[in-house]
Amino acid sequence: MEDFRERERVWLDENPLRQWRLKNKLRQRDIGAALGMGFHVIYQWETGMAYPPRNRMASLVALTKDDKLAEKFQHWRDKRPLLGKE
Repeated sequence: MEDFRERERVWLDENPLRQWRLKNKLRQRDIGAALGMGFHVIYQWETGMAYPPRNRMASLVALTKDDKLAEKFQHWRDKRPLLGKE
C-alpha cells in the first residue's frame, strides 16, 4: 500500500497544469478566477478526479500558452497508478 501511495504522490506532482501553476507561483484560486470558475474545479483537474472539457482546455492552453497542454494532460492521465497494478 505504501508503494502505491508513493507512486500516486509522484503521479500527482507530474500533473502538467499543477507544474505550470507552481512554476508561475499561482494558486488554484488564481487559475479558477482567470477561467471564471471556482478553485475546486482546478483541484479536481489537478488530482485526476475530472478532466477539463474541450472548451476549458482551450482556455487553459490560452492561459498557459502551451499548445501541447491537452496532449500532456492526456499522457499524464494515462500514467495514473492503479492499486494492485505495477
